[in-house]
Amino acid sequence: METLLESEEKEEEGRDMGPEDINNPEPVELEKTPDNINITSPGVTLDAPRLPWIHNASRSRAEVLQLMETLLESEEKEEEGKDMGPEDINNPELVELEKTPDNINITSPGVTLPSWMEQINVSECPASYQLNSPPEKKLLDIADNFISQYSYIFPNRKPLFLCPLNECGVKKFVSTTLRRTPLPHSDLYQWDTLASFVADHLVLQALDPPTEPPHYLFSPTLVLRAQRGTCFDISTLLCSLLLGAGYDAYCVSGYAVREMCLLDRSRQECPLLVTEEEVKVETPLAEEKGPVRRYAVKPPRELRSNFERRQQEQKEEEAREELRRSQQETQRLQEESERPPADPLQGQRLHCWVLVLAGNREILEPFFVDPLTGRSFPTTDESFQGIESLWNPHNYWANMQDCRSGCSDMEYDLGNSTMWETVLLTKTEEEVEEELEEE
Repeated sequence: METLLESEEKEEEGRDMGPEDINNPEPVELEKTPDNINITSPGVTLDAPRLPWIHNASRSRAEVLQLMETLLESEEKEEEGKDMGPEDINNPELVELEKTPDNINITSPGVTLPSWMEQINVSECPASYQLNSPPEKKLLDIADNFISQYSYIFPNRKPLFLCPLNECGVKKFVSTTLRRTPLPHSDLYQWDTLASFVADHLVLQALDPPTEPPHYLFSPTLVLRAQRGTCFDISTLLCSLLLGAGYDAYCVSGYAVREMCLLDRSRQECPLLVTEEEVKVETPLAEEKGPVRRYAVKPPRELRSNFERRQQEQKEEEAREELRRSQQETQRLQEESERPPADPLQGQRLHCWVLVLAGNREILEPFFVDPLTGRSFPTTDESFQGIESLWNPHNYWANMQDCRSGCSDMEYDLGNSTMWETVLLTKTEEEVEEELEEE
């Protein structure tokens, strides 16, 4: 180090090195490899890349020593972990941040509450809406672990709708939002009346973008108060009412056609114009009974050729067939003219609806219920193009079946782990029966 400093002083004074300096191997080696110099002090190791000022030959020895002392003092302070000075402690901004760290709200970009939420006073929500209990925190940890594994195994699938935010901005597991809600009105006890009630009194807020799940899932209480919501909010409300009425209902997250997602019923027949046709059955009048005669004149026989009768019947059948073909062709041309344009997002539009399984309330076959229209559909209907997941108050199931051909070939045996992957490990009915038998 001293040899290097002496050489720098010589360069500043403009003196050339003598033969004895040139032949000295140490300065020659230092001159060749200045970047490999390591300057060390007790307990501190400094290498050349951290000292760019060592290559500047215009600095004096005093400046170099001063810079070294400043650097060593700063590193000693970092190692010793000294506290802030008085000027830092008296900083009002730091004191305010230290007193109220819980009041800092960190919001992710692009996630905002809808405009209609401004009319709702969120401060009136119960305490359970504004924080998570220990079991709910454990559920969120399990859900996060499931999401990480799911995204690793299926990187090309859509993210699961598992832990959205509620109206208070708190993450909630979707199963905890469902509640069995029985109604005291006898008119709202069947599934069709419940579905009609929800569809007639709520306004749809379309998803934006239509291919991504919403960031928020509002409680059924708030949805009823605002009388509007997304398909996920409305399905949650309808599923809670169906559960309260005793049905085995589930919320379904999947894909549907554009008309169903946007509630476009312009190409459907108005339900108010459909009336039951009065079928009038004409009953033949009873023949008047006359006096019984022993001798009566028989009517003359009808002299008609059976061949001509069959020919006439054949001509009438051909005329009816021709009329039927013409009506079908007219209907086909009308459907083609009224067919909507191709949807660029075909098979990608997210939708949420309700699945009712067989078993409870004398339901023999499973069926779908669209919460936007209140209508029921068979599980093989072409309007439903795929399922990502479904859930109820007890568990969450991710679909493992192939939906490239829609929902027509899907099975709803939720106990089959090859078809449905559960988030929460629960015992099946067979396992429970086996344990009861063993006891």
